[in-house]
Amino acid sequence: MARRKKQIEETISQSQERQNKEQVANHATRCEKTSWMRKQKNLLAIVKKANALQEQILDLTTKQMGLFDQVSIARKDMVDTCIHLYDGLVYSEDGIVTCNFCKKVMKVCNII
Repeated sequence: MARRKKQIEETISQSQERQNKEQVANHATRCEKTSWMRKQKNLLAIVKKANALQEQILDLTTKQMGLFDQVSIARKDMVDTCIHLYDGLVYSEDGIVTCNFCKKVMKVCNII
């Protein structure tokens, strides 16, 4: 199997480390190594696609947050100027009417 070149001024411990790594790495056949490298290349392609998708998601999330800010501002303005539509009012037996939109509680006098 493939052997690594000895580095210039390689110490004995570095040489032993290189030989040990070579021994472990050389247990696989050339076909197994080629197959594994192909799998690694495919994996990296999938990760690259996932990263591109993640960037798109972040862009969309940023745009969504801008819209939510606009909704929040519009809702605050509507709460401040709420006209208490009939369909949004809840009446309780003790004469209290609550607006479901702005949550304002109003006491109503009975007219009879």
